[in-house]
Amino acid sequence: MTDKITIRVSDAERKKIEAFAAKNSLKMSEFIRQKLLSTPNDNFTDKVNFYQNINFYLSEIAKRNLIVNQMLYQLMVNAFGENEAELICEQISQQVEKFVNNEEENKNAQI
Repeated sequence: MTDKITIRVSDAERKKIEAFAAKNSLKMSEFIRQKLLSTPNDNFTDKVNFYQNINFYLSEIAKRNLIVNQMLYQLMVNAFGENEAELICEQISQQVEKFVNNEEENKNAQI
């Protein structure tokens, strides 16, 4: 029994994989399996540890960003009052959402 795993690659990456597979008289899936599974254990473990470390540091950054956001909110409440601080936060949130949506649209247009 086999399971299907899907990955995303650019057109250029797909062409490169196809060329390597053809050069080795393999189907793309066979070529990819060989490349993935032939990685030495130590190297694979190093890569897994590297990505786990990245995940840890991203989590730490997110925690610190939350603290900074809470501090900024308190400063705004002290400076402008709670109602005005809420309004400012809502406006910022809307602008960030617009930016994120615009970035996603641009990324999808490139695909």
